[in-house]
Amino acid sequence: MASNTLNVIPAWKAAGSFEANNPFDAVVNKDTYYTIESTSTISEMQGRNTDLYTVIFKPAGIAQEDYQSIVDSINAAGGGILTLIAKDGTRVYLPTTYLKSFPLTDGISYERLCLVADLGAVPPTLKTKIDDVLTHVKNYIELHVGIESATVQLGTVPLVGYVTAEQAAVFEATRQTAIANVKNDVLTIADQATQIASQAAYIAQLEAKVIALTNANTTTP
Repeated sequence: MASNTLNVIPAWKAAGSFEANNPFDAVVNKDTYYTIESTSTISEMQGRNTDLYTVIFKPAGIAQEDYQSIVDSINAAGGGILTLIAKDGTRVYLPTTYLKSFPLTDGISYERLCLVADLGAVPPTLKTKIDDVLTHVKNYIELHVGIESATVQLGTVPLVGYVTAEQAAVFEATRQTAIANVKNDVLTIADQATQIASQAAYIAQLEAKVIALTNANTTTP
């Protein structure tokens, strides 16, 4: 059982990834985000009538006849017991002398964010008609949020409904009317770029004519 020769006690409320030495790596998952809820000495826990073996040592697979020697070594090193709480409220207990690594207090919690747009009930064929929308969303996120690796994809909610052919035709006509005169940012920017290039070429032509006329007037006696 690999306890530490040095006893290091992290700051209260330190949060992030914690790693434990054997056998407490069986209860402390390094891929779980924990927060230090409290740090207690063995005597403090005994004063609260905590069953040390059941709460701390049994979950790590330590035999009951062996745990007292570990308690003695923790006390000898001036160690304590960390109570780590996961985001789902699960608590694990780790002697500080078995702490392998812990997060710094200036660490930042990261989580995966997703944008979800519910398009409601639509014909499945719509999936083949909105590729430009996916491209637009990806470009918007890159330009306005600064995330270049965003993955934009379609998904479906397990719900199947049916309407009459006449109703479907009305719904589709309404949808097409709503977007008839609307351009997304990607198309608008492309049109503006073409217009700007055309205007720049025309301005260059006018400048060339002005220069030519100016030179002609200058050389005329």
